[in-house]
Amino acid sequence: MGKAALLLTFGAALFVAQGLLSQTETERHTAQNQGDFENGVVAREIARSGFNVAMGILRDNGNDLHGAIAAINIDGIGRKYLEGQHQGGTFRARAELVNGEVVRITSVGYIGGEFARVSGEPDAGWCREADPFSGEYYSGACHTMSDVTGDSPIYEYELPSGDPLTAKLECGKLEVEFIDSMAGYCSAVYLERTLPLDIEEGEDPNAGDPEPAEMIFTPGNNRNGRTSTVSKYVRGGTQMNFFIGVDKNCSTRATSTSVEGYPQFTGSIASPAPYDHLHYALQEEVGKLGDMSETPWAFTEMHPSGIAADGSGNVTQRWRIGWEDQHITSWDNPSSNDPRYSLQALKSQGYDGDGWPSADSRGYRTLRDYGNRPDFSDQVIEVKLVEESDVSLCYPPAASGSGSGSGSGSGSGSTPAPTPAPTPEPEAEPANTCPCPGNGNNNKKVAIWHQQGGGNGQQICISENAVDKHLDKHEDHIICRGN
Repeated sequence: MGKAALLLTFGAALFVAQGLLSQTETERHTAQNQGDFENGVVAREIARSGFNVAMGILRDNGNDLHGAIAAINIDGIGRKYLEGQHQGGTFRARAELVNGEVVRITSVGYIGGEFARVSGEPDAGWCREADPFSGEYYSGACHTMSDVTGDSPIYEYELPSGDPLTAKLECGKLEVEFIDSMAGYCSAVYLERTLPLDIEEGEDPNAGDPEPAEMIFTPGNNRNGRTSTVSKYVRGGTQMNFFIGVDKNCSTRATSTSVEGYPQFTGSIASPAPYDHLHYALQEEVGKLGDMSETPWAFTEMHPSGIAADGSGNVTQRWRIGWEDQHITSWDNPSSNDPRYSLQALKSQGYDGDGWPSADSRGYRTLRDYGNRPDFSDQVIEVKLVEESDVSLCYPPAASGSGSGSGSGSGSGSTPAPTPAPTPEPEAEPANTCPCPGNGNNNKKVAIWHQQGGGNGQQICISENAVDKHLDKHEDHIICRGN
């Protein structure tokens, strides 16, 4: 009986010891899980801190998105990401340009371990994926914020001077200059514009159709520094688009720089004749005014100054457009992260993967020329809208022959020499009739008597939503409103 009692006592003690060990192990696992959870919460906060720091840099740079991206991604010691400390951990963030107004910021927070490279799958407790910026693993908690995970949406920056190639000046004179023309192909440059619709008149703002293409430069190459001789006026709210018609063997090369005499282009992406292919700056179908996205074949950049006075004191809105004129379809590769083989990766990452860190003498991002990889330096133009005080040039009367009233001013002809103002004569009282209902454009319902300098006035027709701005700038008066 004594041995039995000893065995029972020993068994009970062993059972109790096993229970205590199991309880201790459970408590240890519970504490570890609680610690991992808490570290995960802190890692999330660290990631958010990195995101906020990057966003602050982005906002501080205003219009200059490329400069902001460079400031975030380049720290001067060889890294291509932003690194900082928060709550005892580390954040790493990087910015990429999605298009002309949208920036993607990815931020990762780390805590509770150290960075190290490991082979194969990381051990339990390590971050399950490599650091997206350095390729290192982290032996602790981590959390990634990005638009992919859903907790850091893509940042859509509202540019003060507007969406890509959208006219913000009430009336602007269009000036276009070739900056570079490096390729052997011959390319013509066309303007395609979609006029703002009159929402007050019940029109669908998503139903705008582009007007016929207008030639800006005749087919040619090696045109550096050449300025367009056309004179066109663009009204505020107009969505502009530009495209190149690429002629690979230069069979359409012009003998003159004048666009007069060229037939109107009526082709399309699917039927580009007489060109081999067309490359648009923005998507060729508008869809919605002011909400157009870039095609992969062009790099459209608004000048960092936004709408500002130029060197001559004129208020100017300007952009640069650079095209890749080779139509190599494998370069249209949105799933690639290699800028040597993908136009989309080139836009978001720059030539070397560190964004677009340097600017040229005009203030735009520096472009490079490559023969065997994508670039945007083949055909490069600068587009300017210079504020025009005579707003009537953007709202020509129907009698001028402008047809649809597109605001094209003198159309595609050369700029006429200025003529002296006529000697003032007693102004005849305009007839109390309304020319607008029969002018062929249903948008223009208001007839205005417009004074032009010291000469006689004239009747012009404008849309209702343009009346207040027009009368504020001119000593004109309303004749009547159409039905």
